[in-house]
Amino acid sequence: MAAAPDPEEILRSTKGKDKFQRITRLLVSGGTSLLREIFDSICPPSNLPTILGNPATKNQLKAAKLTMPQWHSLCPSPGVYGKSADFDVTLLFRLLRTICSLTPPTTGWDALPVSTDHSLTADIARVKYYRNSVYGHVNQGMEIRDNEFKTLWQEISEALVRIAGQISSTRKIAWQGAIAKYLTDPLTTEDERNVQELEAWYKSDMEIKKSIEEVRERINRLEVGLKVLNVWQGAIAKYLTDPLTTEDERNVQELEAWYKSDMEIKKSIEEVRERINRLEVGLKTAVQEESKSITALHERTDLIKAEVRQEAKEIKDQLIEMNRQSLNRNSPSRSAGKALLPLKIDCEAFSGTGPQREAAVMVEALLEDQGKIEGGAVVPATPSPSQTSNVTTIPSSQDILNLIASKYLNNLNPSAPEDFNSFVRYMKEVREVILVDCKPGSLIITVECRSLNILEQLWQDYCTLNLSRVVQQYLVTEDVLKELGLTEVKLTTTIDEEDYRACLKHFKRGKYESLQLN
Repeated sequence: MAAAPDPEEILRSTKGKDKFQRITRLLVSGGTSLLREIFDSICPPSNLPTILGNPATKNQLKAAKLTMPQWHSLCPSPGVYGKSADFDVTLLFRLLRTICSLTPPTTGWDALPVSTDHSLTADIARVKYYRNSVYGHVNQGMEIRDNEFKTLWQEISEALVRIAGQISSTRKIAWQGAIAKYLTDPLTTEDERNVQELEAWYKSDMEIKKSIEEVRERINRLEVGLKVLNVWQGAIAKYLTDPLTTEDERNVQELEAWYKSDMEIKKSIEEVRERINRLEVGLKTAVQEESKSITALHERTDLIKAEVRQEAKEIKDQLIEMNRQSLNRNSPSRSAGKALLPLKIDCEAFSGTGPQREAAVMVEALLEDQGKIEGGAVVPATPSPSQTSNVTTIPSSQDILNLIASKYLNNLNPSAPEDFNSFVRYMKEVREVILVDCKPGSLIITVECRSLNILEQLWQDYCTLNLSRVVQQYLVTEDVLKELGLTEVKLTTTIDEEDYRACLKHFKRGKYESLQLN
């Protein structure tokens, strides 16, 4: 008979047990808290009752095979829904993978993701995987060796920090500091309770897996029963047409027993069919409810699109009205809190040695089609000698500028972001100005600066020649050169210093008047 284990040896504190408790607390306390924050960011507490009350969500949760305690956490009583603070880590994980529309990692939810996969779903799966891995040490005296502890601590802490980073950079920094501090802090009674919670977490997950396996087994039994039914039906049909023999007469009693057995099987099959019919009805109901939800979503999307179009039209109308009220477009215009500044663009063209295209004719046709620059003045297609002479004549500077204006500046108020050309996008998003006008001659583009800071940045861009580089890069494209039959077009951008200083004075005077009013 083996000697009984020494109680003191069992309860004796060791470094291995301390490491086990630290890893357990990092997983249970840290993992639970971060998964709850991620869940709250996807399903805000204020909206959680609506989400849980949705029929589609209920069908998803039924398919997830939650345990009764988990159902009670979600719905403590009819019409009353729980909150995430009451959900344990097993339920949080189940909700994240079921109702939060998260894409599972390439290796699935139950396997360790590849080391290069640092997505949110991969780190959530890592927390679950290492939970099972650490639980395996329960039957090994709840101890973890030094080399194994280093690997587990690094993998788990890095996963938790990345999850915190999905919430905010502030949370990431806070968790990095807390994890580093906990590595050296003394253990408490809470660390011992985390071991019990780890066991409960693991057992709950195993119960769900067992429930799913039982359902699969029942489905397999139903399939076997249907196959048996088909075999028996075929055998009975054949037997009814076969001639009787003396052996059949001797086996009348056995035949009766066979018939009774067949009736019992049919009864079982009918019960199976009824259960299948009920499942089909439930599935159809769920599909219909989902279809209604999708229809409502489409209707809402169409309504939002209509509102966006209307709002874009109103903004466009306001911009046109503002341009009509401008007092003088040849000098910097001023209004409360904003200033209009003209940019002058000149060009120089160089032809190639190959055959030239009918550039001037194309410019005239294109300008006749596009005519106006929305929100600004008309850029006329000024006739030039090149339009009536031989097709190899180099287009005039005015022809070139007119083509550039009509091709890239004819829509100063696009209805969608993709309508922007690269130059307009740069001016709007980088320099934060609004293009409100464009005039012929030396191409003059009037921009609206809404603050002193934007004006100074645009002037700095001009002084460092960056504005000229942007104009050259975005307005002289391969399409323009090809249509004009030229090898090179050089654009020169000029901002009159007097215009700039007038705008500068306007902003500074507005600031002074604001101080006087205050």
